[in-house]
Amino acid sequence: MGCIAKLLPDSAGGQHEVDRVAVLVFGGGVEKLLVVQAFRTSTGPDVSLFKRFQKQVFMPAANDLFISDDMRRLRAELLVYYDDAMKSQQPRDDYMELLHLSSTFLGGAPGYGSCVKFRAPGAMHHARWMAKAIYSLKIYMFHDQFVLTAAEKKGVTDISLFVALIYSHYWNEAPVAERAPLNDARLLAQIQAYPHRAIGNAATKAFHRHLWYFSEHLVGHAFFDNRVDAAVKKEMVKNLQHLLKPKALKRLEGERFNHQSPLDTFVTQRTAELF
Repeated sequence: MGCIAKLLPDSAGGQHEVDRVAVLVFGGGVEKLLVVQAFRTSTGPDVSLFKRFQKQVFMPAANDLFISDDMRRLRAELLVYYDDAMKSQQPRDDYMELLHLSSTFLGGAPGYGSCVKFRAPGAMHHARWMAKAIYSLKIYMFHDQFVLTAAEKKGVTDISLFVALIYSHYWNEAPVAERAPLNDARLLAQIQAYPHRAIGNAATKAFHRHLWYFSEHLVGHAFFDNRVDAAVKKEMVKNLQHLLKPKALKRLEGERFNHQSPLDTFVTQRTAELF
């Protein structure tokens, strides 16, 4: 035989909000008086607790962080890029997470599945820059629930902007060798123009230590990049007759490198050894 429960009137007569209410349960010849937690009243179909959680679960970057027209234009371009990359390139694991977080930070729609998803924090190591990028984006988007000092919040915000606007795009394409020479040139140009000069200068210094794809051997990958203009490729072919440089450098010297130089200026007879 089932039980029947009856809610008893509260002792305050409905004049005051109470935490607990009395419920009389009876059945099978047994009666019991239980005291249970009271439910809060709701003014509509939405439960206020859930609505607060929904609003505060994460925070995309505020519009006022994008302080220049170039940054706003780049934001719009990257939202399209991240969406396409997640759908067409089939990235996995950390690569997918970085693209997803970068898009979410910029205010994009969920990149995979039907809702915004966050993985639990994973392994961290000083040598794993992608882990630092992922952590920075997550910390920013949960900064209302994670206590940060003013200096920490500013640092996380600055790094998250750089990651979402500059780093994630080029890191995602790093495994594609034929895109590397042009990507490196564009990356350095964007860093030079980046409005936050402290970060731009530090990034320029770091990336000038990694200019392998402008060496005589590897710049030839640009022949296979369909984004490189045909006129540039014709000049590259002509420059295959240029004399070899005295020393075959594994990478260029950052102090003497000019990122605005066209790709064909790095081509010599040594470039043909790629084929």
